[in-house]
Amino acid sequence: MSSSLSSPTALLHFLKSTYPSTVSSATSEADLPALSHHLFPHSSYSDNEKVETSQWLTTSSRLAAPNEDEAKHAERLASLNIHLSTRTTLLGSKPSVADVALYYRLAPAVKSWSIQERTGEHGYHHVVRFIDFVQNAPLFNLSVSDEDKVPIDLDDIKFVHKPLDAKEEKERKKKEKAAAAAQTSLPVGKGKGEDDTKPSKEEKAPEAAPNAEGKLTAENARQSKKEKKEKQPKPPKQPPKEAPLSPCLIDLRVGHILKAINHPNADSLYVSTIACGDPPGTDNTSEHEGQTVRTVCSGLNGLVPLEEMQGRKIIAVCNLKPVTMRGIKSAAMVLAASPKPKEGAEDDHKGPVELVEPPADAKAGERVIFEGWAGEPEAVLNPKKKVWETLQPGFTTTEGLEVGFDIVGVPQLQDGENVGKPTGKLVTRSGGTCTVKSLKNASHAEQTSQDLVTQDLVTQDLVTQDLVTQDLVTQDLVTQDLVTQDLVTQDLVTQDLVTQDLVTQDLVTQDLVTQDLVTQDLVTQDLVTQDLVTQDLVTQDLVTQDLVTQDQRNSSRLLQQPWQPSPFPTKTRSPIATSPFRRPTKAMAPTPLSASTAFEHLSLLATRDVSNQTVVTHKVVIFGILGLLGVGVVLVLVARLYRLCKGPRPDNGH
Repeated sequence: MSSSLSSPTALLHFLKSTYPSTVSSATSEADLPALSHHLFPHSSYSDNEKVETSQWLTTSSRLAAPNEDEAKHAERLASLNIHLSTRTTLLGSKPSVADVALYYRLAPAVKSWSIQERTGEHGYHHVVRFIDFVQNAPLFNLSVSDEDKVPIDLDDIKFVHKPLDAKEEKERKKKEKAAAAAQTSLPVGKGKGEDDTKPSKEEKAPEAAPNAEGKLTAENARQSKKEKKEKQPKPPKQPPKEAPLSPCLIDLRVGHILKAINHPNADSLYVSTIACGDPPGTDNTSEHEGQTVRTVCSGLNGLVPLEEMQGRKIIAVCNLKPVTMRGIKSAAMVLAASPKPKEGAEDDHKGPVELVEPPADAKAGERVIFEGWAGEPEAVLNPKKKVWETLQPGFTTTEGLEVGFDIVGVPQLQDGENVGKPTGKLVTRSGGTCTVKSLKNASHAEQTSQDLVTQDLVTQDLVTQDLVTQDLVTQDLVTQDLVTQDLVTQDLVTQDLVTQDLVTQDLVTQDLVTQDLVTQDLVTQDLVTQDLVTQDLVTQDLVTQDLVTQDQRNSSRLLQQPWQPSPFPTKTRSPIATSPFRRPTKAMAPTPLSASTAFEHLSLLATRDVSNQTVVTHKVVIFGILGLLGVGVVLVLVARLYRLCKGPRPDNGH
């Protein structure tokens, strides 16, 4: 395999030719993990995905390395094939720069594979499928000619694998995890649920022998059955005995750093992928290149070069409670050494720092203990008991650059049988000693990581307090706003009530004024009616007087005229000639009337006066009735106008 494929320079040249508008000439190797967002802007990447992208970039470089061992190379390919069996891309479904890098570095090798290596029973089917997808998918849009593409015949499949059942795989991992837990928790030679009070086979033998020989009677058989049915009371469970303070409580193991990168959100942290010998399915672990690994954040950035962190063996503290450091969960701690600070001085964590090195032949996951402190570690150290914080000051290095544990740094152990105990060396189960390069009488330097965790927790507490304070202030402001709104509402209600009272008073006043006006109108109408009646009566009196005066004048005139008989006979006399009211002509001479004639004339005048008075009286009565009807109509109209002007009466609840 060509060494140029594994170099970052060749990969950058390929990326620049494929994405000239995105990858500039100033782009360097350090910028590769951040290119995913620029190459595929429609996708967003979490912190864990960014770390995983960096890890796959490292893996693709190792797959293209020409000097890698064949067995290791095959193991990496098998792990990659398993990883891609349930994924479209390395991140699952999101494209990334790691997909392009893996294609560029692996495509020449896949092109030379035989059909058995591609789709045979032990072939890498999913790797071939991944290569075909990346080189042809418009999502990546690679500038690769048809001649340079890997020719893949989709119909030429030598072996069809049974599809992986996710449920069965989950059950398999669950069983493996349960088996591993049972192996670590149960003592040798004793199964689950067995009790010391349970009789052994030898104890049962005398009881069963008579049954075999047929010597027991039916009564004895029934009695033995009853005894079997009667269960012995189980002894009460005693609380677990608290282990005494000892450095053996700390789970120290040999770890193998498969890769290490810079933390995407913290300049002082590294993110390492470390194999610590955990069984598959262990909590807080993941799978990488066919191995069960832990993700570890260590505060060694700037103290230990990143190159020295790659592919080396270290000592890891594996039973600390996992913590999230700047968005990435850390499941272990890397053991390192630094000079002890002087008395009264604070440790500024500026180094130098050296990693603790296990023996060269130690395997990942091998247990490491201090001599003279034998015992089993706890599964997870209780943070409340502060076991690590108490024992950590006892970690030191000797004049021979060996790592050990000295009780001088732990006052809690300086009593009883521990008095005068020598410094115990840190050794593996196989007997190898853990050492450092040059630091003598040093202390544990991984406090930098712990301090960062503490700072993160303190920062989170402060942020939480600020948020709580802001919430309280917001609640106070909201309460004040509500009180203000209530007061404003009360003021508005009061103003509305006052306005309603004023309107009601205005309406009452208007009603009173209207009533007064109506009353005045009625009084005025009554006065006018009375005036009209009076005028009518006066007019009638005047008419009557005029008629009487005229009658008197006529009667006096008639009395002054003499009576003259008609020259014509009575039978032929004209009614006019015989009329007593006939004016005398000039030819007629005034003839005085007799007493009887005058009396007759007076009777006629009196009769006419009476008839005239009767007519006048009838007229007065008729005019009076008409006047009263007119007044009634006017009153009805005025009442209706008043009601229309006043409107409907308010409902007072009656």
